[in-house]
Amino acid sequence: QGYMASSPSAVSGSLASPSLAPAPLPDASPSPPSGCSSQDVSLISWAMAVLRVHPSPPFMAQWLQVCSSQMSIMSGVDVAQLAWALAKLQYRPPVAWMQAMAGRAAQLAKQKQLKPRDTANLLWALANLRFDPGAAALDTLLSTLPSEPHTAAAAYKPMDAANVLWALGVLQRKPAPVAMQMLLAAVCDGPSPLSQQELSNILWGLARLNYAPSLPTQRALVAQLHRLLSISIMGPSAL
Repeated sequence: QGYMASSPSAVSGSLASPSLAPAPLPDASPSPPSGCSSQDVSLISWAMAVLRVHPSPPFMAQWLQVCSSQMSIMSGVDVAQLAWALAKLQYRPPVAWMQAMAGRAAQLAKQKQLKPRDTANLLWALANLRFDPGAAALDTLLSTLPSEPHTAAAAYKPMDAANVLWALGVLQRKPAPVAMQMLLAAVCDGPSPLSQQELSNILWGLARLNYAPSLPTQRALVAQLHRLLSISIMGPSAL
C-alpha cells in the first residue's frame, strides 16, 4: 500500500521541519486526474507527501473535491493514509471536509474495519492538523482497542500506542478509563522495548492529560527510562 508510519515531535506537538526544501508546484499546475479510485486518491496523496511536493492552492481545492467523491467508499487504510499525507504536507482542509473524513473513519471503526495502525496514524494526523473530532468520535475510534491487556499488547505496537497517547495529549481529550488501560498495556506489556521517542511521546501525552497511571505502570515506565539512560550514559554494553 506504500503506507508509512511517522513518529511525531513529543515536546512541541508540531510537525518536524523537513530536512529538504519542499518542491512547490507552479501556480499553473494541472488539474487533478479524474476517475481516481479511493485507493488511487490515497496513494497519490501519500506520494505527494513523501516527495514533499506542495501543490498550489487551486490544485489542492480541486484535489479535495476528488477525495470527497471517494470518501464514502474509502477503506481504513485509505482514510488514515490520506489524513497522514495532509498532515505531512501541513495542509489543513476546511472544517466541514475534516468532519466528513472523521465521520467516515468513525463509521469504519463501528464496522470493525479500522486496524490499530490505521487508528494510530489517523489520530496522529488529526492532532497535527489540530482538528478535534469530538469526544464521541474519539470514543468510537478507540473502541477498536482490544478489551484485554494481553490482546492489546499483541495488537498495538508500542509506536502506535505512543502516537495515540501523544495525539490525545495534543487534543487534550482523555479517553475512557478502559481505553487508557489498554493503551498503557500495549506500551508496557509489549515484547519490544520502547525507543526514546516512544517513551517521550507517552510521558508527554500522560502529562498533558494529567493522567496518573497505576503504580505497576509507573514502575514499568521508570524501568524503561532507566534502561534508556543506561544506554545513553554507558552504551549498549550497560545492558
